[in-house]
Amino acid sequence: MALLGCGALLMLCAGLGVFAARAAPSASAAELEQAQLRWSERPFVHYRLLLRDKRCLQDIEVLHERVVDVEPNRCEPPPRTISDLFTLIRRNGEISTPCIALGCACEDVITVRAEYDARLGHPTRIEVRVTARPNWRHPDYWSYLVRR
Repeated sequence: MALLGCGALLMLCAGLGVFAARAAPSASAAELEQAQLRWSERPFVHYRLLLRDKRCLQDIEVLHERVVDVEPNRCEPPPRTISDLFTLIRRNGEISTPCIALGCACEDVITVRAEYDARLGHPTRIEVRVTARPNWRHPDYWSYLVRR
């Protein structure tokens, strides 16, 4: 019984650590804000965007933040504008799927890392990862621990 109590306490501490880590302000959020500000001050509304994702390539023409042409358009994700990419980057830390295993004992979390052009602010590189993690806020997580 003492072992179960120690395990529960350890999980509670780990859960509080996750909560504290999510509550901390992010340097990447400040970088995103600064990049968006630089992008909003650009002197043009018409641009071309070359997106490469694994084996997929899109050459996108954008006018007033609306896609007007894409060549080639054989990629799974739809063509995006720079504003769309900023929206994607803002999803950092979001839960994409709240229940992925053992009821709702696990959830998928999106992690986004981005690099920005120093002058214009547009993203030059975006890395998106989806990672499963324990869903300690849901009763299914605690039920699974007790049954183990």
